[in-house]
Amino acid sequence: MEVVNRRSLLIAMFLGVFYGCVNAMKAIRSTIKLGIKLYDKGDMLFETQYWYASLKNDQTYLGSAFLRLRRVESNFGNLTNEEMLELLKIIDMIERTTKKIFGSSHANWFCLMNHAYRIHPPIPLVHIHLHPRYMQQKIIFAGYEFTDNAPAELFESKDVIVPDSVRKEIIRAYQEEFRNYELLPTNFN
Repeated sequence: MEVVNRRSLLIAMFLGVFYGCVNAMKAIRSTIKLGIKLYDKGDMLFETQYWYASLKNDQTYLGSAFLRLRRVESNFGNLTNEEMLELLKIIDMIERTTKKIFGSSHANWFCLMNHAYRIHPPIPLVHIHLHPRYMQQKIIFAGYEFTDNAPAELFESKDVIVPDSVRKEIIRAYQEEFRNYELLPTNFN
């Protein structure tokens, strides 16, 4: 009887250590993902005191980008007054810029936070997507044709990946125009 109890105890200890390691690995993996989300700025357009903007990989709509808060925050409603004020200035600057350099007619802004919940444990971080929209429906920029077939409807992502030369030209155009604004002290990549 004592042998069975020892065996059961050893199995229970092993399983406890095993599951403890699995949970620790999940926590480490989540921490790494959080670090990547916070510090991988991809194709950065600019950075301010509270926000940074990067070009999205998907260029279904010419100039699509995202803004990400530079600190860990999972609730949009918890932004500080300073972060909100800076965000409003950034949105104004970006909307004027996309109209001027790409000819956009209006912009769709989204704060969805859905992808964060596709992993476990979820790591929601406040970020906002920008999709410039185009009433003229066809736009040629840097020799590449972009189409917006339904500019008055919800956006439809088609995962349009443009050539590197076009991406670089989009980033260059954005950054060149952003330098004309006296928004805030900014850092350009």
